Amino acid sequence: MLGEIRDRETTEMVIHAGLSGHMILSTLHTNDALGAVPRLVDLGAEPFLLSSVINMVIAQRLARKICPDCKKETAISAPMLKRVKEMAASIPPKYLAGINFEKPVFYKGEGCAHCGNLGYQGRVAVAEIINVTPEIREIINAGGNTAAIKKVLEKDQFISLTQDCLLKALQGLTTVDEILRVAQL
Repeated sequence: MLGEIRDRETTEMVIHAGLSGHMILSTLHTNDALGAVPRLVDLGAEPFLLSSVINMVIAQRLARKICPDCKKETAISAPMLKRVKEMAASIPPKYLAGINFEKPVFYKGEGCAHCGNLGYQGRVAVAEIINVTPEIREIINAGGNTAAIKKVLEKDQFISLTQDCLLKALQGLTTVDEILRVAQL
């Protein structure tokens, strides 16, 4: 386990450890999981070596959870509903089972003694996970074109951070305002 990859020396060490069969878990500062490959290449990783050692990339953020004691249905504005529907259009249908987009239900916490009148209590992870498949490995080996990786991810029904944020709001775990904050929309 390694704290953070932030320079060429650390990047080279991680690649060599991975090539010798060690599983490395580390952190890397990028905006999303897709940004990890170009970031590692910028830090000196040779694409052909990187493609041999990288297995998975996870990007995560924490969203505040709606307090269960004061959770109430709430309406969202027509422009926001339109935006939500546009965002949801790119989510693979299997993740949207049971959600009525004619009348989607959203929630907020009104604030109570249980949550210190914040309307939120606890946190929920929102994440995107890239499982490095043989097809993605080939793209990384060829230089790591992010557009090509993104195309493969879409075909594989990948869920982005933004999409996972929206799913958490549609599941009643967090608010629309919170997903806008966390996903930086």
